[in-house]
Amino acid sequence: MSKDNGAVDEIKKLEDRRYQAMIDGNVAVLDELCSKNLIYTHSRGDNDDKKSYIEKVASGFFDYHEITHPADRVMIYGGAALITGRMTARVSAGGELKHVDNRYLAVWAIEDGAWKFVAYQPTPIVDD
Repeated sequence: MSKDNGAVDEIKKLEDRRYQAMIDGNVAVLDELCSKNLIYTHSRGDNDDKKSYIEKVASGFFDYHEITHPADRVMIYGGAALITGRMTARVSAGGELKHVDNRYLAVWAIEDGAWKFVAYQPTPIVDD
């Protein structure tokens, strides 16, 4: 594992940019940041590839009202970055307002010389 603070800072900025693009519905930025091989898993277990995820954001199926996403750790392993943290959001999905509270794993990897967002895996936090 690398302690490359420059790469860690870059990944944090890319994560901020990605989440802001989700809130803004900015599909051009999402298209730029996401890998062609994206696997985006949602908190209910369904998932999207890059094309279907961007189409859902573009159509308004996903309308992100607010998101917080503090990262607990950013770890660089060669050409990959693993980010863990907690993501809370208010999002409309298919017209239904949802409150999301997840622990997450986000993965970025070097693709064609640039960091690309390749995977997202949430785990819902359930109150007992």
